[in-house]
Amino acid sequence: MTALIAGILPVFLMIALGYGLRKSGFLPDDAWRPIEKLSINIFYPSFLILAIWHADLAGGGATVAGAAAVGATLIVAAATLA
Repeated sequence: MTALIAGILPVFLMIALGYGLRKSGFLPDDAWRPIEKLSINIFYPSFLILAIWHADLAGGGATVAGAAAVGATLIVAAATLA
């Protein structure tokens, strides 16, 4: 459980930091659009790649997780078609 919290906590802290800086008026409103594009297109994907690169995938739970992902996709597809 602590590994899960340690993995999610940095993301929420970065979101809170960005929200706080935006609301504080630290930078003018015109400066935030390029910062958001840089964050979404460069920083966040690199953060995810590093997290996946260092993840321990030897747990053996990939079959269950994969089945859940496929099942959820099929349920959403069926609901969309219905």
